[in-house]
Amino acid sequence: MDDDFELKELFEYEEKASRIELFVRIFYAIPVYIVLILYGIIAGICMFIHMHVHPMVDNTNIRGA
Repeated sequence: MDDDFELKELFEYEEKASRIELFVRIFYAIPVYIVLILYGIIAGICMFIHMHVHPMVDNTNIRGA
């Protein structure tokens, strides 16, 4: 029970955010989302290269047998 109280106390805000602060948070989130989307696209391209191009170059199948 003590852990539950500490967790609740950890996430409790003491003051409400102003409208300007909320606008700044939303405005800051836009470039973060763009970076995450680009990171996902790059990861997808790397997975495609690893799964499809690498076996053709290495002359083995995906299982490596």
